[in-house]
Amino acid sequence: MRSGTYRTSVTEHGPENKSATIVELKRILKPIWHLVLIGILSGILAMVVLIIISEWNTKQNMRMSIEQVKEEMKSNTEKLLEEKSRISEQLNLTNTNFSILVAEYERLLLEHLCNYTQLEKKVVSLHGVLSNALKSKEKVEREVNQLTSQLKSTQKNDQLTELENKKQRSFLSSTHLDYIWDLCDRTTLQCSRCLPGWTEHASRCFLLSNVEKTWEDARVDCLNYKGDLAVVLNAADQAFLTNLTFQFKKANPGMTFHSAWIGLQDMVKEGVHFWVNGERIKWDVIYWRPGEPNNAKADWDTEQAGEDCVSILPPDEVGPKGWLDSWDDITCLGKCHYICETDALILT
Repeated sequence: MRSGTYRTSVTEHGPENKSATIVELKRILKPIWHLVLIGILSGILAMVVLIIISEWNTKQNMRMSIEQVKEEMKSNTEKLLEEKSRISEQLNLTNTNFSILVAEYERLLLEHLCNYTQLEKKVVSLHGVLSNALKSKEKVEREVNQLTSQLKSTQKNDQLTELENKKQRSFLSSTHLDYIWDLCDRTTLQCSRCLPGWTEHASRCFLLSNVEKTWEDARVDCLNYKGDLAVVLNAADQAFLTNLTFQFKKANPGMTFHSAWIGLQDMVKEGVHFWVNGERIKWDVIYWRPGEPNNAKADWDTEQAGEDCVSILPPDEVGPKGWLDSWDDITCLGKCHYICETDALILT
């Protein structure tokens, strides 16, 4: 057999043959071992290459995925920005519309309030018109009643007129009233309330004299007319008397006219003025010229009595502010024109 033969051959050749065999065997196996190593290394290298290629492919895929993700993110970002812009525009438009609606609401509310206020005013006005109409109606009714009453009494008045004329003729024919004929026309029976040359004011008659006298003599003259020096009771009297002096001076340019006595004096106590009717001067009826009364003493006044009597100085013009302030205190012994007053005639 082969195995037996082999063992016999080894045994027969001895140790030298065995060593040679090992050497030969190593020589034969060395290239094989190299090939095996090369194969192993080649496999390892192939695996490394495959791993590198796989990693590279993975990285490429990842890079592509990242780029794709970037593109998607960029696209999504742009879309989001566009959406944001669109939403912002819509929001701005909404805010604008809201502001317009608020403004329109406020306008309508204000218009409603104005209309309501106007309606209230119209209602109040209509109430006033209605009230006035009712008052006018009542007034017209009263006037109609009065006119009716007057109409009924007209005939009676006509009858009484003739009787009154007869009464006046009989009255004027009285020998005790001859002085009244100076005030009346005997033909027409028309009577004036004041004597000729006198001017009527507030149921009184006034005369500005053409001559100058002392205050006392002027008063005596007024008393002879059954009157007295003029008294200022109110602003209307002051305006009338001041205008009377103004018109007198204007109508007599060639006459020396300084002022006209009135019935006011402080002879008893300096600064305490009384009217000839016994009344004190009123706080609201005072019309002194600026700087008056000053109680100045004239050089020719030997008694140095001062200025205790009052006259009215005519103003330069009627109407301006302060034109009524015309009173001036003058020494009573000086001579001035004067204003008398009497009661106006009343026939009953």
